[in-house]
Amino acid sequence: EGDELFLSQLKLAKDLARPFTLHVVHRHSEVIRALKKIKPVCPFIVHGYTSSAQLAAEYARLGGFISLSPLSARTRDYEKLLALPFLLESDMPLSAESLAVLDSWYEEAASDMKTERERLEEMINERKAVFTT
Repeated sequence: EGDELFLSQLKLAKDLARPFTLHVVHRHSEVIRALKKIKPVCPFIVHGYTSSAQLAAEYARLGGFISLSPLSARTRDYEKLLALPFLLESDMPLSAESLAVLDSWYEEAASDMKTERERLEEMINERKAVFTT
């Protein structure tokens, strides 16, 4: 029953040509299978991603972006995830504290990618632009 509800929600997003966000915990295979079945027409975000680079690459092939929070830096595949289409998030409710965490996270991710923060911001902004066009 839950799977049918999920499929109907994905289909609604497709029918309305709307992007969507997924929060996936331990069910990546099932979610990827559902995405392949529905074939979304708009990009989507996999929020708070902490799983493998292989699964992240599959989401990217389906039109998705993984969203990395500071917790993602502790994952085994972190460096590989930085080579995929990703966005950055604090994974906190919007507040002054969350903005400070996000600012620090941009610095850390840019350093880990051995790039300038400004270049990382450009990359992220180009990726975010697909959600507003």
